Amino acid sequence: IISPINGTVYLSEKDPVNTKIALITVSGKDADVNGKVICFIEREVPFHLKAVYDNQYLLETSSLLDYEGTKEFSFKIVASDSGKPSLNQTALVRVKLEDENDNPPVFNQPVIELSVSENNRRGLYLTTISATDEDSGKNADIVYQLGPNASFFDLDRKTGVLTASRVFDREEQERFIFTVTARDNG
Repeated sequence: IISPINGTVYLSEKDPVNTKIALITVSGKDADVNGKVICFIEREVPFHLKAVYDNQYLLETSSLLDYEGTKEFSFKIVASDSGKPSLNQTALVRVKLEDENDNPPVFNQPVIELSVSENNRRGLYLTTISATDEDSGKNADIVYQLGPNASFFDLDRKTGVLTASRVFDREEQERFIFTVTARDNG
């Protein structure tokens, strides 16, 4: 149902529960009960097999998938006949998840208070503002932006380095309160 690429099925972490992955047909060459085949997944994974016809099963997701929790699954599907002794065969299934931009940036320190001496030099390093994003790739690349009331400051959009763009004079303005926004590139 989903065409594998180099033997691996790719799913998005936003795919819903019961997303159909494969239709599996199994058969045994023996007659009667000995030829009756059942299928099961060898270990606990967020996938299940749903019987649809005799000897046919749908492989589906059984729960929501989370790229940040597990990026890849590798498991075996076992086909076992009802003969005595029971004979079985396995097939390996590999599933890789694709990251979605489902996590916002989070500041390591949501409120920062600084004390700076007046009569500073322009370009004075004040602090580095830092946020993290649990996503990966471009979804985790963060850029920073100064909010209003920050005309006395410069902020490097990529590094989060905050510097003074002017000389401070305590008698002119004693306190500055402003926001910084972190946005990911997802």
